[in-house]
Amino acid sequence: MNKFLKVVWSVNGILILLLLLGSGVALLASYISSFSYVSPPEVIVGEALEEAKAKGLILQGLTYEQPRSIMYTDHFLLPVSIRTYENPRQSSSKLDLSLGSGSYYSSTQEYSNVINVVFLNRQMEPQTILLDKKGFIDSFQYPGNEDALPYQSQAKDTLQRHITYLIAFEDSNKDGAIDGADNRDLYLSDLNGANLKKITTNVDVTHYYFLDKNRILIKFQRREKEPEEHRKEFLALYAIKESKLTELSSLHETLNKIESIIVK
Repeated sequence: MNKFLKVVWSVNGILILLLLLGSGVALLASYISSFSYVSPPEVIVGEALEEAKAKGLILQGLTYEQPRSIMYTDHFLLPVSIRTYENPRQSSSKLDLSLGSGSYYSSTQEYSNVINVVFLNRQMEPQTILLDKKGFIDSFQYPGNEDALPYQSQAKDTLQRHITYLIAFEDSNKDGAIDGADNRDLYLSDLNGANLKKITTNVDVTHYYFLDKNRILIKFQRREKEPEEHRKEFLALYAIKESKLTELSSLHETLNKIESIIVK
C-alpha cells in the first residue's frame, strides 16, 4: 500500500512539475510575442500612405519627451518621435500627441529615431523647427548634461559647439518607409537649430568625432554594392567655419600600405 501511495505521489509530482513548466513556457511566449507587435520607428511613405489617405485614415502620430537644455545657450530642444497606430485613426479625429518615456535618450547626449526637433526658449516658446519636410533623424548629438533637468544649468566644457545629425530624407531601399535602413547623410546646425547644412553626400558615415570646436573627423564607407564588411573605411576632415570637407588622402595611402603587408 505504501509503495502504491509513493507511486501515486511521484506521478502527481511529475504532473504538477510539467504543468508548472508548461505555464511558464506559455507566459514567456506571451511576454516575447508582446514585443513582436511593437513597430520599429519609421516614417511610412509610398503606397501604404496613399491608400490610407484615400480612405481618410491616419497611420501614425507623434510622441515626444521633456525638453532638454542645450549647454552654452538659454535654449532647449524637444525631440519629436513617431509611432505607428495599431488601429489607424480617422483623419477628422483630434491630433494625438503623447509624452514619451525617454527611451531614445542616452548618456552621451545622443538622441535617435526622431522625425524632427523643436527648439524652445527659456519660456518654452517654440523658436525653430529643424526640418521643414518629411525625414527621419536616425541620431543626433548636442552638448548637454545628461543629469540636468530642463531648468538646471551645468558648467561643463566640451569640444562640441554645434548639433550634428544623421538624417534620411528618401526611401532609398524602396520598402515603403523612411527609417534607419535608408541612406543617411551627416548634417550640422547651430545650437539654436538654425543654419542646417549638409556635410556628407553618397557615403555611409560610421563614426564622427569633434577634434576641436571647428573640426570634425568623419569615418565613412562609400556606398557600393559589395557587402558592407568588404567595404573600405575612409577618413575625412570637416572644417565648420569654412564649410569644407577634405578626404585625408595621404593617410589613406599609408593605411593601404599597411593593408598590403597584411594580405601578402
